[in-house]
Amino acid sequence: MTNDELVLTINILQKEIEVQKSRYQPHDTGHIRTAVGVMEDRVEELMKGIKSGEMISFPWADKVPEVTGK
Repeated sequence: MTNDELVLTINILQKEIEVQKSRYQPHDTGHIRTAVGVMEDRVEELMKGIKSGEMISFPWADKVPEVTGK
């Protein structure tokens, strides 16, 4: 995964985290809080990959269509 793809993935995850946090309620939203925690951990993992310069690969990456920004 290239740095551009990592940055795009991080941005998408951060936007999704915001959406899910807006759905928090005092009760019965533990599953949303868990999902947010998982996404926050993933953002942290990807950020470490960018900072270390380590290329992150995914076994399914060759099956994902290329993002062109069009």
